[in-house]
Amino acid sequence: MRLGISEDRRLVTVDGVPTRLLGFSEYQLVRQIPESWLDRLQRAGVNLQRRWICPIPRAWSTPGTVNMEPYRFKNGRAALNPPFWRNASAFITAAEKRGIIVLVDLCDRYGATPKEFSTNPLNAALGGPLHTGLPQLYSAPEVIEMIRLGASRLAEHSNVILQVCNEPGGYADIRQVTAFHRKAIAAIRSANPQALIAINPVLNAQGLPLIPDARKVGAQLVTIHNAGLKNPAEAGQCRADWIARRAEAIWKLLQLPVVLDTDGLHQKSLPCCREKHEALIQIVAGARGAAGVNHRGTEPPEPVDEKALAIIGGKGA
Repeated sequence: MRLGISEDRRLVTVDGVPTRLLGFSEYQLVRQIPESWLDRLQRAGVNLQRRWICPIPRAWSTPGTVNMEPYRFKNGRAALNPPFWRNASAFITAAEKRGIIVLVDLCDRYGATPKEFSTNPLNAALGGPLHTGLPQLYSAPEVIEMIRLGASRLAEHSNVILQVCNEPGGYADIRQVTAFHRKAIAAIRSANPQALIAINPVLNAQGLPLIPDARKVGAQLVTIHNAGLKNPAEAGQCRADWIARRAEAIWKLLQLPVVLDTDGLHQKSLPCCREKHEALIQIVAGARGAAGVNHRGTEPPEPVDEKALAIIGGKGA
């Protein structure tokens, strides 16, 4: 599989063919997943999975799964954790056989927040490089080296999109995040020259990126998350229509493919999602100007939202 960007800079190309990305993913680290589930996604029309390959707080992990951490840290320096990477490689290879692209988050800001940082392997008390979590996450050279190490290990896979960080921006200003993106992308490119690189840009209150020219930091793709779009005029309400309208505006601003993530639309218990859960997903999935959509869904052994899966795969309404 060979990934690229279409000549009009609107879509990802797969082996030279412009392709709309249709994702259905549970938010978690790469893990062992039955290939029967990947078969099911393929039959449903899904061609994208989003996964994390980065340190996350141990408090988020299932007890007894420490060996599933991507990195081991000693004196602040990261080393690959072989059991994790064997599983990750097997998953990514199985996905490629089914024509599925894997969007990998190489860093995550939420695990570095004060509430979560105490059990994050990046914490210096646990051998990691960070003493304060945020905003140190964005300036520590050891984090850039960790990202480079992960990108280097993933270079053997051609069906991977590398995203620098999930929802950066907390406890930092735009200059810090921009500098972080620039350094991280340079490190990724040095380790994996052929990589397709995405950023999740910081947005303003109007839902437009605060990095007006993401190409200057080296990104080839941007992802926009529902939870990151906060329109004061619609505070507390689901913003599916507004999010969909933003896709075209963001493309015009950046001239880069835009992949929307439904994120907050995954919980039917949320007030905004009662009665109209599938309708909201349909709006985002059909957004004009979007290069694709990833839905935050559930996977076996949890019950699967079959209607949402059908919508994302283009086989339901």
